[in-house]
Amino acid sequence: MPRHLTDRPARILFCSWAFPPSIGGIETSSLILVNQMIRNGLHVEVLTWTPDSGDKTAFPYPVHRRPSPFQLLRLVRSCDLVYQNNISLNTLWPSLLIRRPVVVTNHTPIDATIERSKLKRKLKFVAMRFATACTSCS
Repeated sequence: MPRHLTDRPARILFCSWAFPPSIGGIETSSLILVNQMIRNGLHVEVLTWTPDSGDKTAFPYPVHRRPSPFQLLRLVRSCDLVYQNNISLNTLWPSLLIRRPVVVTNHTPIDATIERSKLKRKLKFVAMRFATACTSCS
């Protein structure tokens, strides 16, 4: 149901392959974007493959680490929009099955220097055609 027809804030599933406690550019931009989304009144849950640091109170929002395929499906089903902070086929496939709007921000070019698998490279380009919006960091 569109957000303007409900009384609840929009639910964003923010997917970032890397997330704190890992350190780097994608981790930093993810943290900034998630915190700003929350300040703007959105409900955000983070999905990442970065292992848990053991500190369960590190973030004031849910951070799902290394979810199973069933957990991933449940998370996508419960959100209004999937935000991919750098496209990842591992977290994108449920959005295609459950049909949620997807926003993709690319941080690196999808070329042979970054994505060595020719099939994965082609699949990422195809998947981006179905995204609601695509952006990139400069």
